[in-house]
Amino acid sequence: MKKKSKLKRVLAALLLAMSVTLTACGDSTGNGTTSSGSGGKAKQGGTFVYGLEQEILSLDPAFSYSLTTSIPVSTFCESWLTTDPEDPSTLVPLLAESWDVSEDGKTYTFHFRKGVKFWDGTEMTAEDVVFSYEHAVAEDVASYIAWMHESVESVKATDDYTVEVQLKQADSTWLYGVATSGGGVFSKKYYESLDDPSSFGTSTGGVMGTGAYVFDEWKEGEKVTAHANKDYWDKENQPKFDNVEFVEITDSTTRISAIGNNEIQASYWNQASQLDMMKSITSQNVDLQYNDAGTTQCLFFNTTRKGLDDANCRKALNYVFDSQKYVEGVYGDSATAGDSCFLPPALRSYNDEAWAEYDKTADNYEYNLDKAKELMAASKYPDGFDMEILVSTAFPTDETAALMLQESAKEIGINIKVKKVTPSERSAVLYAKERDYDAVILQWDADFPESLSDLLPMFYSENCKPGSCNYSQYKNDTVDKLMLEAKATTDNAAKGKLITEICLQINADCPMLNMSYPKRISLVRKEIAGYTPTPTYWFEPFVRYLYYTE
Repeated sequence: MKKKSKLKRVLAALLLAMSVTLTACGDSTGNGTTSSGSGGKAKQGGTFVYGLEQEILSLDPAFSYSLTTSIPVSTFCESWLTTDPEDPSTLVPLLAESWDVSEDGKTYTFHFRKGVKFWDGTEMTAEDVVFSYEHAVAEDVASYIAWMHESVESVKATDDYTVEVQLKQADSTWLYGVATSGGGVFSKKYYESLDDPSSFGTSTGGVMGTGAYVFDEWKEGEKVTAHANKDYWDKENQPKFDNVEFVEITDSTTRISAIGNNEIQASYWNQASQLDMMKSITSQNVDLQYNDAGTTQCLFFNTTRKGLDDANCRKALNYVFDSQKYVEGVYGDSATAGDSCFLPPALRSYNDEAWAEYDKTADNYEYNLDKAKELMAASKYPDGFDMEILVSTAFPTDETAALMLQESAKEIGINIKVKKVTPSERSAVLYAKERDYDAVILQWDADFPESLSDLLPMFYSENCKPGSCNYSQYKNDTVDKLMLEAKATTDNAAKGKLITEICLQINADCPMLNMSYPKRISLVRKEIAGYTPTPTYWFEPFVRYLYYTE
């Protein structure tokens, strides 16, 4: 009890030092159960302005791999499939109206809709689909999303509306890629009409898609504007707004104020460090929503570094971090405490029975100083060691977590230095040829609403190479074998069992410390309705669902 009281005082001091008042939220403004504007009738017209949290990188689907860039891209260049807003784990038709899979799971046949038109009035055909795919995987393009198609052997049009995809081996995760910008379709004719094809997707070259809103202009560093597509193919989801703007407001205080002042109508990615300010504008006709997210706030140990190469030390650090206390003080109701599994609750799918068994077996690493001391005594470093944690300046909550661990780790002889770097500096270190860091805290969002989409990039040994995402440099032959088996199976019950076996092994090796599972904190004007953000909202053409209420 004495130790817990000390941690509470430390956390309070850290938060005060950050000049942020962070309190638990239990009032009706943020219960995450009510869709914004859900009680009103749809009204046609008006301008909808969405506040982007970072700068747009490109309008080319090949370079659409961020929470902000992907929003306008998914609005303009629709994908083969999309996720069901009511059940984000389920894929549903978009440009492809149906698809078939061979018995061996290696051949996919997609049947694309007839009569879908690009904004210039020309019809979209399978030729455009294949051309867009080939652009995304071309080596000279150096696409950000080419990795989504690593399992693909070939893609070909068999007639004007049918595309056949041959995989190198069965891969149950591949299909999710064509429900993202990895399946974004644009006009081949338009691309080839450009004097400089490299200008495609830039502010000068623009883009030609099939989406509900037509691209008008991109003022770099400022905003992208669009207008309603009067010939949009989907009669059930016709555009409701006359105009749409995607405005870049990278300063969170300015963005929150803009929603309160009705200068923008929505922002789906906001940080808990400004929760009090967000609560304060709910009196200005704004809904504060907490939505499920595929996000894990995690400390990754570089398992090749001195001290962190011993699982006993990694486990000891888990035992001295009180994730429940951290979440209560920093996030309130907008997150749940990190537990035994890297996968956030929203991604623990396929087999409920297997997950129930997992919960009985896995170690939750709940705060236990005595256990931590026992583990350190049994390690190769009983006297402790020095280490450094990288945190991004973009996420104050990550720094708070690092400082809290720094304080508690002293009790077991581990001296931690916290190093703040910019997001670009952090990326340069993480993806360099030499992984020159001890540990890093980051918030990882799943690319797909699927378990393996989180596990493969983070813990498959092949992804220890430069440019890949195995930040722990974690290697386990059993985990690799199980991942490949899970990837190849289409039997959900069997897949779920394999995934829980993978997670149990990772839990035992402890290459990371799961700090929290943040929820999506969304701010939406109450007069806007039609959609609630899913865990992968940025890859969905969600603007077509939205409208002003009467």
